[in-house]
Amino acid sequence: MTFLSSTKGSVSPSAEPVDQPDLTGRSRIVWNVIASWAGQLVFIAAGFIMPRMIDHKLGQETLGIWDFSWSMVAYFGMIQVGIGSSVNRYVARYRARGEMALVSGIVSSVGFVQLLMGIIILALAGLITYLLPSLWRERFGDSLHDAQIVLLTLGASLASQVALAAFTGVVTGCHRWDIHNYIKAGWYAATVVAMIVLLQLGLGIRSLAIASLMGLALADLTHVICAFALCPGMRVGLRFVQWSLICDAFGFGLKALAPRIGDLLLNQTSSILVASFLGPAALALYSRPNSLAQQASMLVSKLAFVLIPTASALHSTDRHKELGELLITATRYAAFISLPVTIGLSTMGGPLLLLWMGPAYAHGTLVALIALGSFAMFTFMPAMSILTGLNAHGRPG
Repeated sequence: MTFLSSTKGSVSPSAEPVDQPDLTGRSRIVWNVIASWAGQLVFIAAGFIMPRMIDHKLGQETLGIWDFSWSMVAYFGMIQVGIGSSVNRYVARYRARGEMALVSGIVSSVGFVQLLMGIIILALAGLITYLLPSLWRERFGDSLHDAQIVLLTLGASLASQVALAAFTGVVTGCHRWDIHNYIKAGWYAATVVAMIVLLQLGLGIRSLAIASLMGLALADLTHVICAFALCPGMRVGLRFVQWSLICDAFGFGLKALAPRIGDLLLNQTSSILVASFLGPAALALYSRPNSLAQQASMLVSKLAFVLIPTASALHSTDRHKELGELLITATRYAAFISLPVTIGLSTMGGPLLLLWMGPAYAHGTLVALIALGSFAMFTFMPAMSILTGLNAHGRPG
């Protein structure tokens, strides 16, 4: 991988002196991508282990309830309207220009709004939990109460994530994707270990939801601590909240909302429809091939996400040639990754599902269709991320 050489090949007159810290994140791209991939291995391993264990210990229907609850909670995340994704872009931009007052402003402004959004998400989770018996009593049967507890608990975990998400944006906006992934992967690994222990002790799906809530909350608190350590000049408080920065963040986020809505309709809505008409057991069968393709897509996603704050910092210092080189190089590597992954899933998806979950789940054709349909999107993820860093996403023409 030659991101480092491709973005350092020509030095513009406005580049920092060599003895100054690199605030664009160019020098950290390769390491950040490697750290992101390493962290993702934890999620991939857990993605193979936990569904099989839940299916084996608690049954296929319980696994379907787990999938249904996460799909429902994903809808609550739309309350953010993409505003959380603006923080790392603006933090990188303002830090590159030495405007720490604006860093404090954007973090405080977005953090205040997301705190309110977290409260709304918690209220929505409570409302849907209350309405669940009247909507899905027939499909869930005796598992209805478990579904209510799991849905409410996972909704609370999302609420805490949203409320503190601005600090995650500070960590990544400082180009420390390695620290971000250490935190996520470390606490997720601890959560998975706790879940395995709980299953071995004979406890049910409610205990798994509580373990997930605790793991996510601890990861969020760790992000808060690291954000202040990485950005010592940052101040957070109501006095730093600015209406103009809130409007900027909403404008940025709304443009990022369209593809997220498409993804939500493609993945989560279909899951809820399957659970509604065919039951949670059928959802468990449907979700595994989709999960396999999504895990593979994260290899490219992790590469692409790293580019957002770097593109923002380069753009803010008028390094347009380096931006072009970054786009070409990143897209090339995305294609190198996407092609073998697509071929592998198309040809070996069925046997992999057979090995992973057993014959009842081995639907290789579905994996192949999902992989082939996603190839173009995988390849152009870096381009979309760079456009996001430029605040040019969602712009026609």
